[in-house]
Amino acid sequence: MGVFSSLYNVFSNLFSVYDDNAWFQRKNVSKLDLEVCNGEARDDLSTRTCWKCVALNRTIFQKRKMPNFFHKNCKCWHDFLRNVEISSIFPMEKITKYLFFDKDKKAMMRSMGYIPDDAEVIYKYIDSYVKEKFVSGDFELQVLNKHGQHITMRFLLDGARDHINEKFACHIGCVVWPNVQIRIATPLLQD
Repeated sequence: MGVFSSLYNVFSNLFSVYDDNAWFQRKNVSKLDLEVCNGEARDDLSTRTCWKCVALNRTIFQKRKMPNFFHKNCKCWHDFLRNVEISSIFPMEKITKYLFFDKDKKAMMRSMGYIPDDAEVIYKYIDSYVKEKFVSGDFELQVLNKHGQHITMRFLLDGARDHINEKFACHIGCVVWPNVQIRIATPLLQD
C-alpha cells in the first residue's frame, strides 16, 4: 500500500460518516504484532515499522476510544469493522494461582469476603465484565508500551459473606491484543 493510499484510509476512516461507536482495526505493513512477538513488540526493521505501531497492529477500538499514535512516516491505517465479538485471554490461574494464592492478594480477597471456593464465580464475573465494558467503551486508556495498549476498567464489587452489605471500589488492568482480544493482565485490584 502506498503512502497516499495509507493517508487516504486514515483520513477517510477517521473523518467520515462513522459515528463514535463504530469499530476500527488498526493495521500496518508489518507482519509483526503482539501475538507474533510473544507479548513484547519490537521494531520491524524489514518494513521500518516502529514498536508502537507493532504493539497496536491489528488491535480494535471504537472510534471514540482509539489511541492516536500516528507519527511521521507512520505506515498505519484503520479498517472499519461491521461485527465485533470480543474474546479474552484470561487463564483461570490468574484467579487460582494469583488472587487466591499470593499472600497479599488472598488477604485482599478475604477483606471483601471472598474465599478460594469463590474462584470460578470471580473468574466468570471478571471475564464477562471486561468484555461488556470494552464493548461499551467504559474504560480508560493507559500507557502504550512494548507490551501493548493498557486499559483500566473501574467498578464496584459487591462483598461476600461477612461483607455482603458492602461495596468495594476495584479495577482491572488489561492489554488490548490483536484480533479482537483483551488480555486480562491484573484481574482485580482494590482501590
